[in-house]
Amino acid sequence: MPVVDPPTKANFYANDLGLETDGVKNGIVAFELPHLSIFFIAADEYGQYLELPGQPGSKYPVPGASIV
Repeated sequence: MPVVDPPTKANFYANDLGLETDGVKNGIVAFELPHLSIFFIAADEYGQYLELPGQPGSKYPVPGASIV
């Protein structure tokens, strides 16, 4: 999920909710729970991690494309 301030999110989830994290690494905060992973990333860096179907460089085909 894109956020404005990853360190603030990390502090809130770690200190106020008691979740464990390794802190902010490369602008990303991760929390691992049983059967659930939560990731926060700086909003201004979010676009470079987003891979939309049909976009150049995407691993995913355009919706409705035939499978080869």
